[in-house]
Amino acid sequence: MSTLMTAEIVNAVVLAAVLEADLGSHRTITMFRVLRPILTTAAIVPLFLEKVTTRGAGLTVELAGAAARVAGGLIALALMRIYRSGTAGRPASAAGWGYALWWTAVIGARALFSYGSLVRPAARPLDALPRGHRRRHHRRPDLHGRRDGPGPHHRPGRPGQAPSRSSAGRPHP
Repeated sequence: MSTLMTAEIVNAVVLAAVLEADLGSHRTITMFRVLRPILTTAAIVPLFLEKVTTRGAGLTVELAGAAARVAGGLIALALMRIYRSGTAGRPASAAGWGYALWWTAVIGARALFSYGSLVRPAARPLDALPRGHRRRHHRRPDLHGRRDGPGPHHRPGRPGQAPSRSSAGRPHP
């Protein structure tokens, strides 16, 4: 099975687990319900974790992702009501369509990111870019598609004027 297919299956399983656990008008909060996300993460992360980035642009991306996950969790929490059940006195929660739509959007974004990061041609990790990365000047092809025309610093004459030739047969600046 491809890495992309595995990632998409994981995304679908996570969405189903979140909605099954939290969606509804009265869900009792038990120890298993609190530990389920931790156990799910412990089972899934080793499938994808190859190397932990601890410096450079990769670390910046990791920290931005962690901040986005915290913000997303706080938004999901705002869409859920936590209360003490009147019958048993135990903690309970209620989550409706807004919560379901939020998690569907989050997992959909994860699925698109998985697709884009694995299918995009010539994908390179951010740390693979050289320091001081600049766009290089490439020679443009001439009328016949050859790339042996003038270099990037060639200054042609006025439009419509043929370049003059020096004694060596090269264009004169």
